[in-house]
Amino acid sequence: IRRPPRSTLFPYTTLFRSGSLIRYLKINASNNSIVWNETYGGEAGVFYYYPEIYPDVDGDVVMVFNKSSSNDYAGIAWAYRMSSDQSMSSSKWLKEG
Repeated sequence: IRRPPRSTLFPYTTLFRSGSLIRYLKINASNNSIVWNETYGGEAGVFYYYPEIYPDVDGDVVMVFNKSSSNDYAGIAWAYRMSSDQSMSSSKWLKEG
């Protein structure tokens, strides 16, 4: 069984007056250094809730979250980041609200 590299991913949501964003950190557990400290979203009027991140053994990650706005009822969306990418992809609907 191949296991993901020793690192820990921490997603969390930050609310602000006109929307929200997701912050996610990847910490190297071997030396306690921060590998990623990034923001996802942040568009005015768009809200993100309950992010979860799923890594694989190659360093790729998929992030699943709830998303809503004045134009969209709350639904489930997802985005991904390949190990070679510089940032997370644009979100895609898994289940629209």
